[in-house]
Amino acid sequence: MILGGLSKISSWSYKRWLLFWFAWSLLVSGVYWFLGPYSYIRIQDTTDFNLAYRIAAAKDFLTYGITYWQPKFAGGMPAWVMPQYDSFLITGPPFYLLPPWAAYGFIMWLQRFVAGYFTYRLCRSLGLNTYASLFAGVAFSLNNWTVVDWTLFDGLGPPATPLYLLLFDRFIRVESKAIGLLLVGLLGVFLALVASSALYTIFLVCGLPVWFLYIRGLTFSKSWQYFLVFICCAVLMELPGVIGIMSFVGESSRSLSSAYIVPTLTELFARFWFQLKLATSYNMLVYSGLALLGMTVVNRWDFISKRLLILLLVTLVGAEVLQFFQVLSGDLFPPVKGNLRDFNQFSLLFGVLVGASGLHLVFSFVEEHNKLNVISKNWLIIFFVALALTPPLLALKNVTEKLASRIHFDNYQINFESPTVKKLFTDTKNVPPFRVATMVSNLPSVVSVSGKQFYPGYTFAYGFDSTDGYFRMYSMRSYRYWLLVLDDLIDQQPIYSNFIAKRRYLFTPKSYALTSKRPKLFFAPKKPIQFSDWYNIDLLSLNNTRFILSHWPLRHPDLKLIYEPVAEQKIRDKWAELDKEQILDAALDKKPPPHALYVYENERVLPRVFLAGEVEQFADADTLLASLNKKTSSQLLQTVLLQDGALNNSENFPSQLKKSTVTVVYPHPDRVEIKSQSDAAAILVLTDNYDKYWRVWVDGVETKIFPVYHMFRGVELKKGSHEITMEYWPPYRLNFGS
Repeated sequence: MILGGLSKISSWSYKRWLLFWFAWSLLVSGVYWFLGPYSYIRIQDTTDFNLAYRIAAAKDFLTYGITYWQPKFAGGMPAWVMPQYDSFLITGPPFYLLPPWAAYGFIMWLQRFVAGYFTYRLCRSLGLNTYASLFAGVAFSLNNWTVVDWTLFDGLGPPATPLYLLLFDRFIRVESKAIGLLLVGLLGVFLALVASSALYTIFLVCGLPVWFLYIRGLTFSKSWQYFLVFICCAVLMELPGVIGIMSFVGESSRSLSSAYIVPTLTELFARFWFQLKLATSYNMLVYSGLALLGMTVVNRWDFISKRLLILLLVTLVGAEVLQFFQVLSGDLFPPVKGNLRDFNQFSLLFGVLVGASGLHLVFSFVEEHNKLNVISKNWLIIFFVALALTPPLLALKNVTEKLASRIHFDNYQINFESPTVKKLFTDTKNVPPFRVATMVSNLPSVVSVSGKQFYPGYTFAYGFDSTDGYFRMYSMRSYRYWLLVLDDLIDQQPIYSNFIAKRRYLFTPKSYALTSKRPKLFFAPKKPIQFSDWYNIDLLSLNNTRFILSHWPLRHPDLKLIYEPVAEQKIRDKWAELDKEQILDAALDKKPPPHALYVYENERVLPRVFLAGEVEQFADADTLLASLNKKTSSQLLQTVLLQDGALNNSENFPSQLKKSTVTVVYPHPDRVEIKSQSDAAAILVLTDNYDKYWRVWVDGVETKIFPVYHMFRGVELKKGSHEITMEYWPPYRLNFGS
């Protein structure tokens, strides 16, 4: 009966298999869409701002079209060095067409459908039987189901690797070579639009020839043209983003990543021990064991199985080997720093394929030996099917536990529909521009503080401009400015200096850290944080930071409490008493606990744009920053700090500026319009991040824009009324003109 059922499965039609994988993908992605706005969202997509950024970028695109500057994020950043460009096709249109929670759920479903269906088809193309191919599709579609599972940033990168391998194989076998080359080129274009250039494309481009020459047995002489066309099309489509990164990365904090240093024996052992643990994880042991069993017990050292095993070993240890290439890169190519270990993202797929190849040999052996009676044959098949499905079933158990423990605070409704934050945005919608900062836990990670913090990325999903955020490529000017913002914290707890390169947070002092002894829901300490003991409020004020959102009570004479989360805290107190089953029941009933956010208004905040008549000039950035760290916000409002040579007419300053007005509007993310009037010469200060590709026109005449206070934009103005226009003109801009 069992064999008969398996035989029926193997004879399923093409349409039935599509329907099966469609339904299976809906099932395993249900946690991301089943509860609608209350569905689970992984912290990896939120704390590092991926989901929030897609929401904001989609609104900008529908309003303005293509933009090159993102003004809302941490004082402004070049948009094309951010995730807006990576995986554009797969993470863009869904957010234009659907509610954000539905767009997120759709992408999570699509990743699993593509992973499952095309892994199944790839295995069939390798000659594996239906049962083994079915196992491979199920296993790969489940991935690892952790908080760092496939994310929005992955797009159709790692989940779609089987698709690229399968389609490339089909296209190079098209009878017409011209059509085959065209199809391969289109596949390269598709890859560039749906996968991350930095974290995936480069690895597939390098790995594709290896797969087809080593596994599929193609000859280089007959296939090199296909590889070349595929690579060229992918690279050319990625070129605007690459140019964007290369034009910015040299002046970014990414350049702080040191070149690879040959590790000590202890460090080398620790790294390879990590890879060994990965290689001996339960999943990999089962997959490799199935292959070895199929090749030894069955006594058929299958060609593909052997080579897949070798590729699996290469990907498991190759990540560390590839690090040595950073010796050659040095400081010449900062974008690769930190990315080369992503080579091991192929390990899971090769592990699944290895296991499937072994399972295929086992099933073939059972089918071929008719001397075994039916019961023995059936039980043997059941045993191996159960063994093969153990890792996916354990993964399913894992996601159930994650659901029960996280869904009540890791869901779209709580993070992006907070009544407190929405009301703050509504109440301040028509006031002059300002920024919001966020208090974040001590050394946050995707594992330790899931749902227990309100992160900077969340704020610009609501429409706010953020002062802070998480990104791996801030400008060096921003990096050095934030070293001063957190100067007191770093002096007392130096470990934080290692995190400023990619995190612009108001880290909480170590004494307020989350620990394993704390309740499963975060509670604000009764004792307020003395703000001036840890942070420079004057520099936050200069950076136009008007509001601070915090889970902690704060104390500072210039911070006015405008909302205290008394009711929210009571709800969270009750949730802390629930066990896992009760939490799940309450979450399914759509009654999750809200964020308990304190909202403070900074009464010392400086305006986004202002005029000043006094200047202090410094020989270099170090002396300027040292002086900047000692100034009060009132002093900074009166006196502009800049480096020697910035002014065209230094003799005009200091001026006797007594009366001035200035207003600013943002008609487009790439354009700023300012009107000013003053009774003397003045320096116009716009506290948006300085970038060398911003240009400025005063009364229609282009003039010089220069950094002030090390991080912001300054323009020299004469006495009188002026109309100032700033535009962002990066080298990769498609349409020029003011």
